[in-house]
Amino acid sequence: MSDDLIIRGQATLTWGDQFRFVMRKLVQVLWKYAVAMIVLFGLIWALTLPDEQWLALRAYPLASLGDFVADAWPFYLGTFAALIVVMIATSYVAFRRLPDVNRKLSYEVDAKGILTKDAADFALMVPWSSIVRTRNTSRFLYLKTVPGAWRYLLWRAFAPADREQILRWATRERANSPGAI
Repeated sequence: MSDDLIIRGQATLTWGDQFRFVMRKLVQVLWKYAVAMIVLFGLIWALTLPDEQWLALRAYPLASLGDFVADAWPFYLGTFAALIVVMIATSYVAFRRLPDVNRKLSYEVDAKGILTKDAADFALMVPWSSIVRTRNTSRFLYLKTVPGAWRYLLWRAFAPADREQILRWATRERANSPGAI
């Protein structure tokens, strides 16, 4: 019976939704930035040391690490904060440039997968068999596809009983996939 069932839902994408979607990517980028900046600032700091401090760096590396942190933290925090502001601002501008018709989403979910369409008739079909990981929250169903992209389903578009069925389909297919653990 549930294989013939088609669940339909509609929702409008908001900036809050978009912000939550991009947060995962922002955090990944910020971690990579944090590591790269520690290395880069450390190299710049070490290369600009006078000779006596360079010798102290080699003789007392832990004490020199404290000197590095004391010298570099304002630059590090400043560039880190600037990067956060720039990333959020570019995401906001990109969202604001998205036409309203592209923000109005409709879903058709069945035993095969999820079809997402916007009011401009752009459609994306994600079959359950291409889902390798799911993450369920109170607001969204996060779906990781085989190529590694994350797709999002807005729970507010569906009734609670429909949400349970959608989650069963998503987890059933993932449990039956060959790569499932």
